[in-house]
Amino acid sequence: MPQPNVVIILADHFNGYAVQPDASPCQTPNLDKLAEAGLRFNRAYTTNAICSPARASMMTGQYPSKHGVFCCIHGTQQEGWVDLKNKDAHFAQRLAAAGYKTGYFGKWHVEPTETPAKFGWQDVDRNSRHSTPYDPETYLGLDTPGYPPAPIAGVCSHPQTSTHPAFDNGIEYIERHAQEDAPFCCVISTIEPHDMFVALRDYFEKYDLESMPLPETLRDDLKNKPELLKRMAGVWDDS
Repeated sequence: MPQPNVVIILADHFNGYAVQPDASPCQTPNLDKLAEAGLRFNRAYTTNAICSPARASMMTGQYPSKHGVFCCIHGTQQEGWVDLKNKDAHFAQRLAAAGYKTGYFGKWHVEPTETPAKFGWQDVDRNSRHSTPYDPETYLGLDTPGYPPAPIAGVCSHPQTSTHPAFDNGIEYIERHAQEDAPFCCVISTIEPHDMFVALRDYFEKYDLESMPLPETLRDDLKNKPELLKRMAGVWDDS
């Protein structure tokens, strides 16, 4: 049996609820097509709710307690940084050893060197942000005294491009390797929908804001909840 090609699409700050059939208000026609041609894992759970530990688990097949990444790699706590090459083999290294061509395009955020090539990825381009400058009148953000404005969301009427660098590179890679005898593994990883949340106006206008459901916990008073949650909620008191 020939070795199958593998394509992995990663999104950031992505809640599984967003693609739940008949439950989410999000319009995801292309993801729906992928799901219809394959399987939905409706009871899949992350090993960690933070970006870097979860990504490291995916790349190593280990829990954070084993691979050692416990926080975001750009944090100040050095003990949360780990050189994965000194751990068990990264799965791309195993694929390469099995004869696969490997390509990684977009956000990495697995370990602090930010060099996927050290971990078995042969073709790499980490450009992952779709440039969409928001219209000034649509600005939504945090304006905290003593700090510069922190944009959170906006709407973009004039995108610089209608394509995405991670997908552009991934599609080109797939087309280039599809006719070759060697199998390939291609990862396309985007920052979106991580903040800041900028929607192209054409997409923004597909939704009726008045009918959008709000999370049940949006106005939770956090009584009897951990103090950490209360401190985090305080950041958004004036938003």
